[in-house]
Amino acid sequence: MELGDVIARRCRELGLSQTALAERAGVHPRQIRRYVRGEQQPVLGVAARLAATLGISLDELAGLAGPRLALDGQWWA
Repeated sequence: MELGDVIARRCRELGLSQTALAERAGVHPRQIRRYVRGEQQPVLGVAARLAATLGISLDELAGLAGPRLALDGQWWA
């Protein structure tokens, strides 16, 4: 999965607009649009802020890891 796809998917999951993501991560909204379209890649510091804002790891943001497993619910041992 590409970076832009990860950002778009995670924003949908969180109910965040690109503008809200940009504001929370301290990035210009135009830059977020560039990342989503695949026109540019963020530098490491920005990628770390984006990942933190989206609640995912840098590996997940880069598309190198699958989404986190939902481990909620009842477990029996």
